[in-house]
Formats: sequence, structure tokens, C-alpha cells
Amino acid sequence: MKRMSFYINMFSGRLYGMMNRIESIIKIKYSVAGRPILVRSGTPCDQMQYLTMMNKLLTLTNPVKTVMITAVFILSFLSLDAQDSILVRGKIVNASNEPLPNVSVSIEGSFDLPAVTDHEGGFEVKAGSGNAWLIIAPPSGFKNKREYLNNRQDLVIYLTPTDLVSGSDQLNILANTVLRKDLLSAYSSLNTNDIHKSAAMSVDQYMQGRTPGVHVTNRSGHPSSGAITLIRGANSLSTSNQPLYIIDGIPMTPPGTFGSNLEGYSYNPLMGVNVLDISKTTIIMDPAITAAYGSKASNGLVIIETLDPSATQTTIELDVRSGVSLAPSNFIPQLNASQHKTLATEMLFSSGMFSVRVRELYPNLYLELTDQRFIEYQHDTDWQKEVFNNSMFSNVNILVKGGDEIARYGLSFGYMDYDGIIKETGYQGYNLRFVSLLNIFTWLRMNASVSLNYNTSNLKESAVVGETSPILSALHKSPMLNPYKYDLEGNRLTLLADVDELGVSNPLSVIQNYSAANSNYYFISTIGLDASVNKYWRINSAFGLTYNILKEQIFMPNLGMEHYYNDEAYNVAKASNNSITAFNNNTYAHYDRKFGNDHVLTSTTGVNIMSNNFEFDWGLTKNAHENDQY
Repeated sequence: MKRMSFYINMFSGRLYGMMNRIESIIKIKYSVAGRPILVRSGTPCDQMQYLTMMNKLLTLTNPVKTVMITAVFILSFLSLDAQDSILVRGKIVNASNEPLPNVSVSIEGSFDLPAVTDHEGGFEVKAGSGNAWLIIAPPSGFKNKREYLNNRQDLVIYLTPTDLVSGSDQLNILANTVLRKDLLSAYSSLNTNDIHKSAAMSVDQYMQGRTPGVHVTNRSGHPSSGAITLIRGANSLSTSNQPLYIIDGIPMTPPGTFGSNLEGYSYNPLMGVNVLDISKTTIIMDPAITAAYGSKASNGLVIIETLDPSATQTTIELDVRSGVSLAPSNFIPQLNASQHKTLATEMLFSSGMFSVRVRELYPNLYLELTDQRFIEYQHDTDWQKEVFNNSMFSNVNILVKGGDEIARYGLSFGYMDYDGIIKETGYQGYNLRFVSLLNIFTWLRMNASVSLNYNTSNLKESAVVGETSPILSALHKSPMLNPYKYDLEGNRLTLLADVDELGVSNPLSVIQNYSAANSNYYFISTIGLDASVNKYWRINSAFGLTYNILKEQIFMPNLGMEHYYNDEAYNVAKASNNSITAFNNNTYAHYDRKFGNDHVLTSTTGVNIMSNNFEFDWGLTKNAHENDQY
């Protein structure tokens, strides 16, 4: 008599409805006439395979046939999920414990339809095991979240509003996406959601008082002067302490690279980035990450992303702003005309000089009513009011976003017109930026961006040189004098007054006659590729081309201002030209592998190529003195 035996071991299973597809998790081992038949665990069986197995079972004897068929049907279709699946109940709330309805909740990797929370925020989903991940997708106003079950069957999940920072936020570090809660390095994120509500012209100005560990000081009141940014204090006494700025994966021209003939002015490359185009800003302080960019990033990294092309439907946004920048309300305290005359007289007579000599050197302090110049010294002028004034600013920005699942894009155009609080100063800028994201294949993605900025500035020296600084001359000028000349009959003329006998420039003459202007062309183009080589390896490469040129012209006429170069020149003209062409390539290879549900191994290696060609040209011309015999 032939011996027949069988063993049935069930783990789990799933039935695919009308498709008659069965994911068989039944391991059946039996022998008929010494011929084993094995259906392996986890092997998908279609309808034909299933019928073949049933035909083989039907060839068995009646007792065995009955047991086998009964076991297959009962175990395959009635209780396949009974042992490993668990029912998870939970509630979705906000930070105030208020329930959130209409939130989608699903199991990561599951083909089941997601559950939707009710008006009390409750939901129920069936998970294959206690080691599964929940995917929470709120409709709007809150951030998506990925929650690990950890064998929990009843839980409360808190969602973070979109305007707040959360541990599930993604950061792009060295072309690799990392969650905030998984990043051990020292970093800080700048919330730019309200940047359109501020009057900041550049991102460094917006960082002031908003980022821990970052000290920001505005250079001056000029609109394009920018700010001095220090991360964790000053690191050097002789070199730049400014951080390196990365725009869409490509380093930009470092602050302090371009030179200037204008005292107190420093070119700010961040003016080439429209603040309304910024979608994300991350400040990195850890040398473990900044070392990838060499010594240029020794003072820290500021990573800026612009025009995040995440929208799949076309949107058009128009932003128009206008406002007033107020002049200082509290000027530096100065003596009035009477106090100044009294103090000057006391200092001269107490200096040891004879009174006759004092009157010979400074006769204007002792003018009589009959003197022709008497009217010129009978004023009480607040020179700081002649230098400062309230100013207007306006900003127009147009943003277009759109695309589909294959290609997405973002396009913006911005115009800025800012007048400075120092008279005759201002800034005008035009910014055009295009960003695109293209899914070429399922394993290959490409991104590209182009930025073009053109701006012009009218400038003044910032309280460094007494001859041509309106602020410094306003603090030195006697309040007894007036900005304008007078005729013999005592009528005020439209001509500006000359330098006084003390050699102090006329502040209003500096404002109206001194001319300093620059123009800047800034072009940045980037293209990047992101390829998934296999399940664990991903390669990212970005190429960038930068062209930046700054032209500056200065004219210093000898009209109401101190003589230049020890009275060697009447008129002086200066010009400078800065240009830089840079090529950058960042290529990284990422390895990311999961072991089980709670162990992950990641590694990033790569190479950075930076090639810069910098040129600085400078020129100076002077009109010779009238007594110069050459």
C-alpha cells in the first residue's frame, strides 16, 4: 500500500477579487507515489496555476482529496490575513488637540484604499504587521507626515501647520534629501513664508533677528548695501568672515570679492536673488558638511532654493508693494548757531593766541552788520536735515507656476525701485528667473534654472572721507552757515556755497554735485541630473555657469567740496570694472539601504569642481591745479 502524507503551513495571504489572482502563502508538501509537489510561500498564482494545483489534488484518493480541497479553500480564502494583520485605530489632531477631518491615512506599500478621518478626526486602517508605516496626507494647511506604528493599535497623531517647522521637513544637504529629525549636524532653517510682508531687499537683511547663532548688521542706509553676516561670530581678523551662499545647488559670488573706489560701499551679490523667489533657506554651521566646499565655506553655508516647482496646475501670482522708508527721527545732537559761536570763541581765546591774531585768522566770527558777508553767518542750519529725507520704494513681482507629473516649471519677473534715505541715492533692479523639473524616465530626472539680474545704483560715500561724505561733512559743518550763496543785497541765490574758511565741505553740495553710480549684470545657469542606478544607489550631478560684472563710475567736481589730494587737483574721476566667470560641478553618489523596519545605512561621496576667472580694472584721472606748470 502506498503511503501518502501532507503538511499544511499557513502564514498569510491576499485575494485579488475579480482578477482571480491569489498570492499564495500556503506551503503544501505532499507525496504521491514518491513525487513531491511544492507551492512555495509568497509565489503569485494566477488562475491557470491554481486550477493545475486543484487538478493534482483531485487525482488523490477520496479521503485525502476531501481534506486537501477543504483545507485549501478554507485556509486560502477565509483566514489568510487572520494571524498577521492588525486593526489600527487613531485620531488626527492639531497642536491645540482639535480634530482634523478629511485627512487621508494609508499604509505604506499597501494597495488598499486609504481611510479618511471623520469629523472627530478618527480613522481605522488594517495593517499587515505592527512594523508598518502610516502615511498621513492632510488636504491643506498642514504638512504631510510619516508615522511608524511600532506595534501600536491605538494612537493620536499631531500634524504641523505649513508655516511652522517640523521634524518631518525635508532638507537638501549636498544634493541629498534628509529629514530634519535625522540630521545630527548643526543647522538652522529660516522661515521665509512671511518674507513678502517685510521690506527686506535681500535674504541677509531678512535673516536679521530671525536665525539663532547668526549675527547680521546692516552696512548702511543705502538700499543695495546689504549686511554683514557672521555665523557663530568672527573667525578671522584678516580674511572674510562671510558665509558661502549656495543658490539652487551652485555657489554664488562670495561677498567681498568685488572691489570698489567708493569708500564705505561693498557690493552685495545677494541683490541678484529676488527675495520673493526664495522657497527655502537653510543655514549650516557644521564643518562636517561645509568641508565639502573647502575654505570658501569655512564660515558656514547658506543654502537657498528658489521657485520650488511643485505645482501641477497653472497658477499666476501678482505681488505689488509700495511703502515709505523714514529718515532717522533722532539725529546726532549738535550745537545750535549761538552755542557753536560761543564755544569757538572760547576755544580760540584760550588757545594762547593773541586776540588780534584770532580776528585775522577767523574774521567771520566777528562780522559787523555792515559787512558784506554778515548775512551768510546769521543762520541756524541743521545740516543733518539737509542730508536725510524720507524715501519711497516699490516692488512688482509676477510668478507663474504649472506643469504636470512629467514636467513642472516656475517663472518669475521682479522689478524693484528703492530710493535711499540719503538724498540723491537709490536702486533699480530687474530680475528674471526660470526653474524647471523634468521626469525623463522613472529612474532619470533633470532640473534646470536660469537667472538674469540687472541693476543700477546711485551712491554716496558713507561717513569715511570728509571731503565727499555728506554725513561726515554735515556733522562738521558750522550751523551758522547756509547751503546757498547771497548777493550784495542779501538775497539768497540758487548757487551753492563754497568751502568755508575751516575747510569743511558744503553737505548739500556733496549731495548734488558728487556723482557715484554702478551697474551690475549677473547671470547664473544651472542644469542637474538625478539618476537612480538601482534600488540602493543614486547619482546626482549639477553643472553651473556664472557670469557677473560690476561697472562703477565716480566724478568728484571741486564745487563746494574740500580740495582733493592736498590741493593738487580740482576735479577727479574714478572708474573700476569687476568681472568674474565661474564654472561649477557637483557630483555625488548616494547609498541608502534599509535593514528591517528600523535600521538604515546611508552614505554620500562625491567631488566638487570650482573654476573661477576674476579680473579687476581700476582707473583714476585728475585735473591739474591752475598753477601746475606741467
